[in-house]
Amino acid sequence: MVLDPFAGSGTNLLAAQLLGMEYIGFEIDPDIYDTARRRLAQRPLDLVALGVVEG
Repeated sequence: MVLDPFAGSGTNLLAAQLLGMEYIGFEIDPDIYDTARRRLAQRPLDLVALGVVEG
C-alpha cells in the first residue's frame, strides 16, 4: 500500500499502479487533482506489442 499525502500530479501513485500495488493519494489543489486523475486513468503503451522493444 502506497500513501501519498501530497500527491501532486500523481507520479508516485502511477508508479504504484504500474507495479500492481494499492495506493491512496491526497491533493488539496483541484486543478492538480484533476491532472493526477487523468494521468492515472491513462494506460501505458505496450512497447512489446508495438514492436519497439523485444519481449
